[in-house]
Amino acid sequence: MLVLSRKIGQSICLPGSETTITITKANRNRVSLAIRAPREVKISRAELEWPEEDDTVIEEDITPRWRPRPKSRATQTVESLNRLGHKGCILVAITDFSERQRYADAFRNAGYLTREACDGLSCLSALRSELFDMLVIDQHLLWGSGEGVIEIMHHDPSIRKIPVVLLNFPKPDEPESVVGGQREFGCDEIVKIVQRRLAGTV
Repeated sequence: MLVLSRKIGQSICLPGSETTITITKANRNRVSLAIRAPREVKISRAELEWPEEDDTVIEEDITPRWRPRPKSRATQTVESLNRLGHKGCILVAITDFSERQRYADAFRNAGYLTREACDGLSCLSALRSELFDMLVIDQHLLWGSGEGVIEIMHHDPSIRKIPVVLLNFPKPDEPESVVGGQREFGCDEIVKIVQRRLAGTV
């Protein structure tokens, strides 16, 4: 069961998958959701009406069409990288949907396998279920913040050595640097690089 507020633009990532659910429109008795999911995820839509209330509940049933045999994180990651020929695997953990897509698309275009997380819980779940060559994380990440995730990583031997780039974005009311709402990438967004193992290759 997923619990979302009625805040338009809020996103949540399902742990262990590349499925992102975003609230696109909301009124008193209806909420519209935008769902981005890989091909192996099947999405069906249903509406439930409560007899004693005027509100209508929209339920999104998300189920995988197939379940692969469980493998170790190392085996699964190495096999996927060898099969697809990617340079490495990067986790992009940014709350804002447009910023997350901007970074994820840039890494994909550069030849990297990219996973996405929109909050601290889904970020830690992804880190512990797959092997990543780098984490790019929002300083103000929802549900834990970037600093909070980094602190947990420091005390977890299985993920403490993953290189981390901590980002900070301008406030929403600051002007965009290019027309169309897409800013250019700049060093002013980078707060610090926690690990520099990949600094020369990414």
